[in-house]
Amino acid sequence: GHIVDQGEGYGENIFTGDDNYRIDNEKAVRSSMLMDFSEATTLLLSADYSKSEGSMFARRPAPGTLPLIPIPPPPDEWDVAQDFQNVNRFEDWGVSARLDHDLGFGLLKSITAYRETENFSGQDADSTQVTVANVKLNQDDWQFSQELHLSSSPEEPVFWIVGAYYFNAQSKYD
Repeated sequence: GHIVDQGEGYGENIFTGDDNYRIDNEKAVRSSMLMDFSEATTLLLSADYSKSEGSMFARRPAPGTLPLIPIPPPPDEWDVAQDFQNVNRFEDWGVSARLDHDLGFGLLKSITAYRETENFSGQDADSTQVTVANVKLNQDDWQFSQELHLSSSPEEPVFWIVGAYYFNAQSKYD
């Protein structure tokens, strides 16, 4: 597993007083389990989960440019002065199963996987204290895949393999 709590951000939004470039919390865990059903059959199950929240995507005008509203940014490169606190939230999880079976004349392998992702991003696109362009974006994704293949045994003089792959995914924004 993995857990992060950064504490203070690298900079400050001097307009709102909030920290920016900060990880509020980040968690991740991954696990797998291998099961031997026989000398010919094994199953590997895997799962993972991660979640992150913070304000890591604060925006500043590029050096030498002016923002949409010509208000110069704060002098410290980590600080911003924005009416909207940038935020990002990300959550992701997935599971998979891999079945291997020795048929004697060849090897059969099946790999099945599923994954879901949710992502929210809110940004002050004009990078100023004036409310002009605050953007909020939700993105949700999921995907499913199935792979099957049959191959010759490694001891055979000629190696062959035949297989099929299926993939289905959806993504939406709002």
